[in-house]
Formats: sequence, C-alpha cells, structure tokens
Amino acid sequence: MNREFESFVLDPQVVRALQQSKENRRKGNLHAAVKMSADILLLSGASALIIFSDHVIYRVAGAMLFGLLQISWLESMHWSVHNTLFTSKKVNKWCGHFSGFMCLRPFLYFRANHLGHHRFLGDANKDPERIEGDKSVEKSMGGRISWLLLTTTRRSMDGAIRILKVAFAASEKHRLAVMPFVSRPVYRKLVTECRILIVGYSCLAIGFSLLSSPAVLLYWPIALWMHILCVLFFATPEHAALYDESAADRISRGDGDENIAAEESSSKYVRYVSAQMAMTRMFTTNFIVRYLRWNENYHSIHHAYPNARYTELPAIARAIGKEFPNRYTSYAGFHLFGDK
Repeated sequence: MNREFESFVLDPQVVRALQQSKENRRKGNLHAAVKMSADILLLSGASALIIFSDHVIYRVAGAMLFGLLQISWLESMHWSVHNTLFTSKKVNKWCGHFSGFMCLRPFLYFRANHLGHHRFLGDANKDPERIEGDKSVEKSMGGRISWLLLTTTRRSMDGAIRILKVAFAASEKHRLAVMPFVSRPVYRKLVTECRILIVGYSCLAIGFSLLSSPAVLLYWPIALWMHILCVLFFATPEHAALYDESAADRISRGDGDENIAAEESSSKYVRYVSAQMAMTRMFTTNFIVRYLRWNENYHSIHHAYPNARYTELPAIARAIGKEFPNRYTSYAGFHLFGDK
C-alpha cells in the first residue's frame, strides 16, 4: 500500500525550503500569541453566555460553543508538544500547560501519549491514540453517526475522571495499567499537575457560582460532551481503517525522525514518510475548521513532517499536490458517506 505514496514524498531540501526562515518563525510567535489571545476572548464570550443568560437555551448554546472552542486549545497544546507553537521550548512548555488547563487535559499526560502515537503509529499494542473507530467506517450512515454519538457519551467524562484518579489515587499499579507510556518520574510530576488543575477548576467553579448561581455548573457536562464529540468528529476520519501493521512496524523501527533518516539513507526516509502518509488522511475543509484546528486538518503532512510549523503545512500540502490519495475535502462528508 505504501508504494503509491512514495511518489508524493518530498525531498528534505524541498521541505526545508518551504518552511519559514528563523526571522519569519519569530514573526510566527506573534501570530500564535494573537491567536491564543483571540481564543481567550472567544472562550470568555461563551462563558459569559452560560453565566449571565437567563434563558436555558442560551446557556445550552453557550456550553456547546464552549466545548467547540476547546478544540482550539487542544490543538495549541498539540503544537506545544512538538515545540513548534513558539520558537522557545520554555514558552512552548508553559503554553502547553495553560492550553491543557483550558481543555481539561494534563499537558504531561498528553505529551507522552501523543509522542507515543507518532512513534508507534498504527501499532495495535503500542499506539496510545489508536482510533477505535475502524469498524465504524464500514457501517451505514446511521451506524456511523450512532457510533459517534454513543462513543461521545461514553467518553465525555474520561478527562475529568482521569485527572481525579491521578490526583487522589496515584499508584504504580495505576500507572502501569492505564498509562504505561508515562515514565515513573513524569508520572510523579503528573500527579502534581493534576492536583494543580483541580485547585484551578475549583476556583473557577466558585467564581462562576458567585457571579451567577451554582446552577450554572450543571451546564459544564454539556460542554464536556460537545468537546469530546468534536474530538472524535475530527480525529476518527484522520486514521480510521487505514492502519497497516507492516507500515506500523516500519515506523516503530524507524527511526521516526525524518531528518536523521534522510541523512542516513534516502530510501529509509522515503519508507518512513510514505508509511506515515499511508495511515493518515488530510482534509482541505473550510476556514473555520482550519482556524479551530491550527491547520492540523493537514494531518498527513503533519505526520510525514512533524517538525513543520502549523503555518507551514498548507504550503507543503500544495507542493505535494491535489492527486495525493488520502486527500479529502470534508469531515462531515466522511462521516455521512464513508471513505468515498
């Protein structure tokens, strides 16, 4: 399967030429800072709709908008993990923690989880983010939508429960059973991070209750449900039913850093990048989705060239061309009509 993707692998020098210069990357820092500031304003607006509206419909709409906007914070944390949100690793780290707070995810957990996903993409036993929706692609339209809604409902409280368990029931047994990809030293730091998150969320809950009434807290499960729905809506089509064990084996042996691979062997580089492309889809989609997802809709490009900054992905996608086999236009179309 990977051979049809080998012709779409760009020469490393071409990729570097498409990436921004150091000067432009510093300007990119301003772009990321402005976008994060705009996201704070948008999330504040959704919160105000929940807190200060008198009508239940407006509050429900505010909670759903809040859950949708949290996608942008998940993505900013994602780019922080790759140290490409800002040029400074220290700034990326702190922005990652802040973004994690905004989307109910401990940064240290997500970082270990996501880097494992890149390292072992598609491996049934090792990929921590392996999508469980493979079979949903083969279902009817109603089956795919039902799977999406039921899975969202089942997983909507997973993030909150995970934080509580790590904060108050941490143990080596729990680490090995639930998150073996998190090392013991990182797990100890994760416990502290989860306790800090709980203190922060408790302060917010008290503040919202004082500004309005404790009843507003009943709307936050709606926001959590909406957020998980959006995560599954975007994440499932990007990998579902594309896993190839032989490709996954090449990636896990592979030595994953494309720069090192390129220096060692051009053929090794091509095999690695084509395997990543073969197990991911990218979606050209619309401006709103591209804004919310910080261009991660170009998912095949991100997996193939993980060191590329989010602002560089569209140019690399154009260089690869419209004939790329795993290029799609709409997430909604994928859920409605399947892999067509």
